[in-house]
Amino acid sequence: PDGNPCHECPNCIAFEKVPNAMIEVVEIDAASYTGVDNIREIIEHAQFTPTQGKYKVYIIDEVHMLTKEAFNALLKTLEEPPAHVHFILATTERHKVPVTIISRTQSFLLKPLSEEKVIALLQNVLKQEGIEADAGTLEIIALASEGGVRDALTLLEQSVIDKKISMAHVSAQLGFVSLDTMKQFFALWQNGTSEEKITHLEKLYTDGIIVEQFVKQAIFYARQQLHLAVRQNPQDKNWYIKCLEQLINCERQLH
Repeated sequence: PDGNPCHECPNCIAFEKVPNAMIEVVEIDAASYTGVDNIREIIEHAQFTPTQGKYKVYIIDEVHMLTKEAFNALLKTLEEPPAHVHFILATTERHKVPVTIISRTQSFLLKPLSEEKVIALLQNVLKQEGIEADAGTLEIIALASEGGVRDALTLLEQSVIDKKISMAHVSAQLGFVSLDTMKQFFALWQNGTSEEKITHLEKLYTDGIIVEQFVKQAIFYARQQLHLAVRQNPQDKNWYIKCLEQLINCERQLH
């Protein structure tokens, strides 16, 4: 009550622990700061204890961009870092990181989230913010984000108008077609004549579809239908597997 912790009651124990939980985080973009002098500056700065709390955390992004000399300068500090320092080396090209660095670190392989997990996260955000969303909009956003949480949240934020998210707005923003259009595409693919298929594709192209997004959306739809077929219509399973194979091959060629 007088502002001085007694070290005994729960409130004072919690008060004591708060400073220790505080972390000083420094993020460095190795794509811009690649040289040995940049690393030496980090190492020198790391020797000082944090201004708040117990720890300093250095996040070196795109670490594979460092020069050989910079890696060598970092090596000793990675072997025997100060007790208050932690390094996080982030990279999308692990094979470019020297073995001497990899052998002195713990490796964690981070993968994109599944569409189901992205949707669950977005649903939680919408609930907290009191935002309404049309059915199917979160699936489209999750598909477009390709498992990236930051991209999914950015797309979600950009799609909100007056505390609502409409399917039409999201589809137009991302260049996706309506669900009815996608169903018609697959129905013609399965049972239509060659002339009907060509006419339908010409209409889609005239309407201004973005081919890359259309193929991505078609892959998502085919996967959904495959999962449904496994449970309800096993006779359609092989057809959707062939659809996915052709669509994925098409996506590769577009890239």
